[in-house]
Amino acid sequence: MKRIVKRKRNKRAQASPARAGLSLGAIIKVNGKFLQAFVFGACAWWLWPSSLEWWGLGMISLVLAVAAAGKFFEAIKAMVKLYAREKELARLSATARAPVQSDLANDNVMEDAGMFDD
Repeated sequence: MKRIVKRKRNKRAQASPARAGLSLGAIIKVNGKFLQAFVFGACAWWLWPSSLEWWGLGMISLVLAVAAAGKFFEAIKAMVKLYAREKELARLSATARAPVQSDLANDNVMEDAGMFDD
């Protein structure tokens, strides 16, 4: 008769806090930068003057357009950093081994190892 032995799974060893996924703060940070870029771009488009009489609004519009482009590239840079971080964490978790439980050392084992001063 075959004896089937089921091993208990150590849930703590399987769940790695490093692989929990992207944090909510990182997602909000990237989306916030995209939102700022959109708002600056929309304001730049809205303020663009229809005649030379309102040239001052054109200057403000250009400043807002430059700010929108800057925020857009900041958001792209943040996304690239997050992707690189996730890729590195995936590489590290693939090469790491799960922690295993060790036996407790008793007095006999410690004495055999020469850990007591007599």
